[in-house]
Amino acid sequence: MFTIFIMPNVWKNTLANYNYPGIYYPTNTESPECNLISGDGTVCYILYMDNDLISRQKYNRDSGTWTSEIFSTNLSYFQSYNITGGKLLPNAQYRFPVATSADGNTLVFAKQNISSPYYNGPTSKSRTIIITKYVNGQFIQVGSEITFTPQSNFNTATNTVYNIQRVFLSENGLKLVLLTQGGINTFVCTNDTWTLIPATSDITVINFPYRDWIFPAQMAHVSKNGMYLALCEDSPPIDYGLTFTIFKFDTAINNWVLFKTINQSYGIYQSFISNTGVLVMYHGQGSLVRYEYNPTTEIYELKTNTSYVLTRGWDSHTVFMSADCNTYVCRYRYLGNSNTEQFQTLRVLKYSNGAWSLHNPFPETFFPYKTVINDQGYGVTVLGISSDGGTIVTRQFFGSVNNQLGNVYVYMDVPELILGLGGSVVSIQDANVDFTTASTAVKMPTLDLNVVNKIYVDNAGSEIQALIIQDNSYNEQCTAKKQEIQSNLATQIEQLYQYFFNQSRTEPILR
Repeated sequence: MFTIFIMPNVWKNTLANYNYPGIYYPTNTESPECNLISGDGTVCYILYMDNDLISRQKYNRDSGTWTSEIFSTNLSYFQSYNITGGKLLPNAQYRFPVATSADGNTLVFAKQNISSPYYNGPTSKSRTIIITKYVNGQFIQVGSEITFTPQSNFNTATNTVYNIQRVFLSENGLKLVLLTQGGINTFVCTNDTWTLIPATSDITVINFPYRDWIFPAQMAHVSKNGMYLALCEDSPPIDYGLTFTIFKFDTAINNWVLFKTINQSYGIYQSFISNTGVLVMYHGQGSLVRYEYNPTTEIYELKTNTSYVLTRGWDSHTVFMSADCNTYVCRYRYLGNSNTEQFQTLRVLKYSNGAWSLHNPFPETFFPYKTVINDQGYGVTVLGISSDGGTIVTRQFFGSVNNQLGNVYVYMDVPELILGLGGSVVSIQDANVDFTTASTAVKMPTLDLNVVNKIYVDNAGSEIQALIIQDNSYNEQCTAKKQEIQSNLATQIEQLYQYFFNQSRTEPILR
């Protein structure tokens, strides 16, 4: 028996196992991060090859393929890696991509203060950035470099350590937020001119409790649309009793204003805020703590504190959230074979109706990595997620800096057609199918009007052809009748001329 059915939408690996030796990935959630994906999921930036080269991957949704361009600050790097067609970046001092717009055409670069980006001490991070635009295959610097400026709400307890920890660029590319351990800078862009807005009294020193690590920059987050800002307040011990302050950007005064505060008692490792102000925090024990603002009660309400088999899903690596805070992706490790093997995979969770659930989970065969020794935190990592949560960039590490494979997964909107016959199954998806001269058999239709019914199609074709022939016959009959009528009228008129004028109407009249 032959069956035809449609499978639900699934994740598809659109860019499989591209080999980028030495993909740089920070060892924690600290920024700047050097692996970025645009908000619409069509552009991906990856820093690799000992941090000397930047790859720009562009996705074509129509063809389902990616094209690659390689950029660097020095022509000799292309020669060192035998790369042809490489392009130069506009400023040799800036080579670390840290933020991009929704379309991927606005890119922020940071400057590293020391040669080794793997060092996570305070002196390793940049205090300056530049803004660039991708135009006709090249990056063009827009304006001069931007330096973080301590403002009136800067926490002086940082002992002048104010290296940029995180960089947020709104999806329209017109708002920029720089976060440090001691303060914040917000820039707005008008006609390619970036302006630092004055410090607001609503953001105070208490929002920047100084620590010798990435706290509080790790906790802070800016929504993708640039309208909401979440900052934490100090309430030792830092793993408990944290207070989050939500700010909203007031376009009338062009500055941040206090919106609401949230008091909770969970150990938080990372936070996210959506384009509508939803706050989701990643709990140290593997839970996602979600708060939503209720306009009726005018307070933030705890919606869920559900642990859905995350089990230390971050594992010293960054986790990601979509712009609406409804899609979450993380690395996941679990034990197998009587707890003697450790497996790694990715988990994508979807929030709906007050609960998180697995969203078309990635098959474990996508990430076959396992080890019989202690997991050192290598293997599968997430490099980025698009704003809609439909594109995910990953990396696999196979024990060598020269053996790191990148993959890009896209959640396909096109259903998959499955054809099954007996014990065999044929899957047709995103491909041209040509049966050439092969014979095909189709199950008899249940209705005469089914297009698949060849008999119906043939009969309909015959009827249409008969109508065409019949129509041609009618035309011929009409033409013949017209000629007969014209001939009869001509004869009658000629007879009338003979009778009244005693001459033919074809003869000339002499005067």
